[in-house]
Amino acid sequence: MRPIDYEIKKVYEAFLFACDDNKDCLIHSLIIINVDDQNDNDPWILVPKYEKTILESHPDNNVVMRVVAVDADGSRYNKTKYELARGANRQISVFFKTDPDNGDIILNKKLSAKTTGKFSFKVSAVNANKSTASDVSSETEVIINVDDINDNKPKIEFIKSNRTSDNGSVLMIRIRENKPRQKLVEIKVTDEDLS
Repeated sequence: MRPIDYEIKKVYEAFLFACDDNKDCLIHSLIIINVDDQNDNDPWILVPKYEKTILESHPDNNVVMRVVAVDADGSRYNKTKYELARGANRQISVFFKTDPDNGDIILNKKLSAKTTGKFSFKVSAVNANKSTASDVSSETEVIINVDDINDNKPKIEFIKSNRTSDNGSVLMIRIRENKPRQKLVEIKVTDEDLS
């Protein structure tokens, strides 16, 4: 005989028959059994890894992605609490937080692909009706890649020779005609963007 489980069947109905010796049976009563739900299931994150690429210009205090867990218990007990997994790198909580009620991963602070191009951390889903650390029921890996944006202007540097004069953004070079090939000036161009 299987145990009664609210998540499988919530209501049982049975008819009570009364029979006499002549085997004449009449329906006597309908019996309805309502099964009470218990907090016997924990939330479970169905996706083992979430990954997303965002631009470094992603606005802070905005959602990056959502982690979703399911709990088979009825509505009284199926509340899930989301949090950065214990032991997460301190840097993670500087840049990201989780909404404990819905699993949103929210950007706390402006990102720079030049500083950190990838974040990897775990998010836990716990039963909101339980409160001890041993009640972590499910974790998932979250990877957030940060793409660079073209937010820096290129810089031009003239490495002068004795034949140049620099008037701000104009470089004047004087050479005599019919001279053999020679290095006139060296120009160095840099850009702090990654691509």
